[in-house]
Amino acid sequence: AMAPKNIYLEELKQILKKGFSGVKTGNTPAAGPCLCTSYQKDKLHIVTVVLDCKNMENRWDDAVK
Repeated sequence: AMAPKNIYLEELKQILKKGFSGVKTGNTPAAGPCLCTSYQKDKLHIVTVVLDCKNMENRWDDAVK
């Protein structure tokens, strides 16, 4: 089984391939699994924040959605 750190790095590589340029993960009792991202394409620049994701892995998919 892969260690959590390896899983995180693989997920990070996948989201960066989709055009995300900045990523900050987190997990707190109040916010649950969360993720802040920055995405830029041409003149469009979007910052996303997803909070209280179902689990640590889902936050990547939630950010893309």
